[in-house]
Amino acid sequence: MGAVVGIILMLPAIFSFAIDRLTQSKNQGTVTSKTVDFKIKPNKKRDLIFTVYCVIINVLIFLILGSVIFASLIKLWLYNTSLTLAHYFVDSPATGGISSYLNSVTIAFLTAIFGDCGLFLCKRNGNNFGGCISVPRRL
Repeated sequence: MGAVVGIILMLPAIFSFAIDRLTQSKNQGTVTSKTVDFKIKPNKKRDLIFTVYCVIINVLIFLILGSVIFASLIKLWLYNTSLTLAHYFVDSPATGGISSYLNSVTIAFLTAIFGDCGLFLCKRNGNNFGGCISVPRRL
């Protein structure tokens, strides 16, 4: 379940990264002494609409987070809905003990090591994945 949530949370970041790369390549403006800052004119109707939109999105996000936290405090969903903190103890049989935590830390460490090595080798061999990796050629 955690992997699914991680992938879902990563999709907007990938989308915004791709949009940023596309717009950055098309907007190569130069800064001169004649440039002026773009000023947004106040518009109460537009500002109210977007404020309400942002509040709705925030409420939905907090509802999801709140339901996840609430579900983690339920003893046995649907059968015993009393509240408990037993799911937060590392040594409980339901969590797999400390070994599941050590597995997560080990996988994170190995991912960091192999990811960095892979990035280094790809960049060293001249592959920058279509301009998505902007690491200096020499340190």
